[in-house]
Amino acid sequence: MSLPEPDVHGVWSFGPTLLESHREHLARLAVAVPQEELVTRAVPTAAALHDAEEWLSVRRRSRRGRPLVAVEPHADDMVLSAGGFALTCGRPLHTVTVFSEGSSLHYEYDNVVRADRSTVTQWRHRESTTASELLSATSESLGLAEAPVGSGMSSCGVTELVDFLSDALERWRGAELLAPAAVSTHPDHLAVHTAARKLGCTLFWDDTSVHGGYAQSVDDSMLFSLRVGADLAQDDIDITDAVLDKVTLLRVYRTQIRPERDLHKPIRYNWTTACRAGLASPYAERFHRLLHP
Repeated sequence: MSLPEPDVHGVWSFGPTLLESHREHLARLAVAVPQEELVTRAVPTAAALHDAEEWLSVRRRSRRGRPLVAVEPHADDMVLSAGGFALTCGRPLHTVTVFSEGSSLHYEYDNVVRADRSTVTQWRHRESTTASELLSATSESLGLAEAPVGSGMSSCGVTELVDFLSDALERWRGAELLAPAAVSTHPDHLAVHTAARKLGCTLFWDDTSVHGGYAQSVDDSMLFSLRVGADLAQDDIDITDAVLDKVTLLRVYRTQIRPERDLHKPIRYNWTTACRAGLASPYAERFHRLLHP
């Protein structure tokens, strides 16, 4: 099966081809893969978060070796930036969502959904749980409040956050930590990155994909380079074999990502990453490794 690639006209021409390829991918899994080799879950459709559903499937992954614990600031952050790696790493995976309490929905829902903070938080938790089940992984939420829009400050200080995470990670002693590199200057991302470093994390995902239009993040990338200096080394990981399964994971997060409009953006960034790195395969995710732990 040929994978879609963006054409010379840019990011907006990429979406329909990707969605068509993903529909074909799901149909092929349904007829070519035995049901016991699939993980299949129902997720709410974009049109009706609370009732109508569609079924999504990925191949069941066996996981062995040293556990990997991904510490994400918000629900969907890990999948957006490291979903392909999560699918292919082959290790036991656990996700900790730190700032899991919030009221923001994708802007396209503003006129059709009225939900309080508790309801939105429940939706997000359900989405994270479903994504983890598709990944054959586990997850938990710390329940901290996300930073208010425009506040410029996380709701939890780094010292307090280290204490929260230390308690959450107690049963995962010996696991390798994975966290955002904080290319994004969102205060929650910066706080989680700093806390994860203090807890011994040495592998960080490039969180450029959180931008509504990743091409607008040039300034943040420059500031990131100045901030980290020679501390972090770039590492691009091929995710081509799992890119359409990553689309499946992205489709789970209905409250945050509208597939018809935004689904192609992180995948386009994966294409750009592979292209800039000169990889032979067309899709990659960018990571950063701490050089001097």
